[in-house]
Amino acid sequence: MEYQFLSEEYKKKCEVQGTQEVFNYDYKGVKQECLVYLPYDYSKDKNYKFVYLMHGGGGNIHRLFRVIDDSCPLQNALDHMFYHKEISDLIIVCPTYFGYEEGSDEELVKKFSHKLTTALLTSVENHYGSQGYLTREERVFGGYSMGAVTTYWQFIQSLDYFKYFIPMSGECWVKGQLGGGKYPKETAYYLANYASNKGLPFEIYQFVGEAGIAYQHVPQQIEEMYKYKEVFNEDNLKYFVSPYVHDSIYANEYLYNALPLIFK
Repeated sequence: MEYQFLSEEYKKKCEVQGTQEVFNYDYKGVKQECLVYLPYDYSKDKNYKFVYLMHGGGGNIHRLFRVIDDSCPLQNALDHMFYHKEISDLIIVCPTYFGYEEGSDEELVKKFSHKLTTALLTSVENHYGSQGYLTREERVFGGYSMGAVTTYWQFIQSLDYFKYFIPMSGECWVKGQLGGGKYPKETAYYLANYASNKGLPFEIYQFVGEAGIAYQHVPQQIEEMYKYKEVFNEDNLKYFVSPYVHDSIYANEYLYNALPLIFK
């Protein structure tokens, strides 16, 4: 896919700005937190689609919305996209796979789907004005680095709840750590076989920076996935390569490319 770069305007603060707040919910009797971004024209009386974004390894709910030099690159881009009507009626939710039990990042991302589907979805969507149960066509799951690994786990474990997926600078570890690069054929076969048996439509928007460490693994997996033409094609597996290093600061530009295509 042709990659679109953010204009300088979208990197600066917008004249209208959304808001960020921390939302608490319960999972198995333990308080959990997520960060919620609401667009500038948010109203609880409207229906919204939800975009769930996971941080990378060792991160937290604030990581993707981190502030640099008194400015938040992701919020700036989103604010402009809402203001210019490139996207509308979306709420962004940044959860974490930490906060319930101990374990490595690799172990916790594999378990995150249960917390997501049994606690977070209903709690946050009902609170922020979803009028009734959302369909899978109204939800997106994405993430950066280890968040991308989490995204592929949601593709495998939560496809009933999500149609759209945005893995950024990371790949599928279903066959082991760094599996997209180490075991690309086995990984692609597993994903193709799962998707074929599941029979649900989906769209994956894969991003990677060619100057980053994930570029050692992601291209091999995508190349193998495209070989299963009956399952993966350029309509449901869109592959974007940027010139960037491995840094979640570029999630703003990756989402600038993906979200308008998803909700066109």
